[in-house]
Amino acid sequence: MKRIGMAAVVAALLAVGACGDSGGDGDGDGGGAADDTRIAVIGTEFVFTPDAYLVDAGAEVKVTLSNEGSIEHNWVLLSEEIRSEDDLDTGMYLAEAIAQPGESGEVTFTAPAAGTYQVVCDIPGHFAAGMEGELTVSG
Repeated sequence: MKRIGMAAVVAALLAVGACGDSGGDGDGDGGGAADDTRIAVIGTEFVFTPDAYLVDAGAEVKVTLSNEGSIEHNWVLLSEEIRSEDDLDTGMYLAEAIAQPGESGEVTFTAPAAGTYQVVCDIPGHFAAGMEGELTVSG
C-alpha cells in the first residue's frame, strides 16, 4: 500500500469531520446509534482527493464521488488489498460509487470491522496509473 502524506491525512480528517454527524455515543455497546459519516471525494485523472478517509466501525457511511475528470471513474472499497488490476474480483467489493464525467455518484454502506481497507478505481488502467486510496476504520 502506498504511503499517504500528512497533508492528505489532514485533508481527509477535515473532510470527514466537517461532514460527520455526532449523533449517538458511537461506543458500540448498543447504548446509542452509530455515527453517520459523509465523505466527499473528487475523482480526476488519476487521483482521488482526498485519498485517505477515517470512519468508525459500524458507522453508516455515505460516499459522494464527484467526477471532475473527462472519463468515467469509480470509488471501490475492497475487502482485501490488491497489487495489480489482475487481482481484482467483484467478490471483493464492499461498496462502489460510479460517476460519469461532470456527474456525481453515491454509495451508502455500513463501515466494516476495524482495520485498513484499500480503495481503488477499477476502470482499466486507472489503478495502475495510481488511482487508489485508503479507508481506515477505527474500532
